[in-house]
Amino acid sequence: MAAMDVVVGTVGEIHRYPVKSMAGELLASTSLDAGGIPGDRTFALRNMDNGKLLSAKLPRIARSLLGCTAGYDADGTCWVQLPGDGGRFASDDPQLLAALSGLLGCQVALERGGGSTAGVYESDWPAIDAAAPAFRANLLRL
Repeated sequence: MAAMDVVVGTVGEIHRYPVKSMAGELLASTSLDAGGIPGDRTFALRNMDNGKLLSAKLPRIARSLLGCTAGYDADGTCWVQLPGDGGRFASDDPQLLAALSGLLGCQVALERGGGSTAGVYESDWPAIDAAAPAFRANLLRL
């Protein structure tokens, strides 16, 4: 049997997440290309106050951001559903930005990806004191 004929697992479900850090949609089927699933994480929200991309790694906005759902209509239009009865908006609807800004507590812009994102995500990580006792001594004390 050739190596390509060996089954190593099966896919139970596959999801696409059009907007970074929002819930996505269950797909019945999809194609894959060099970039992964077409339409996955095509958009991200930028905090216009500091210029950084919003991420669920920021605890103060994570619950609100993760409460939103994004998907695509049959014609390829991306939409965003806000939590509860917050409404459903097409990604190009100007009311979407006002609704998201109100929900998240900061002025936001919805941007299509494509460039480098190195060092541009807004997140809160606890400061680590190098003099403090190491939790992972094998990694911190060589």
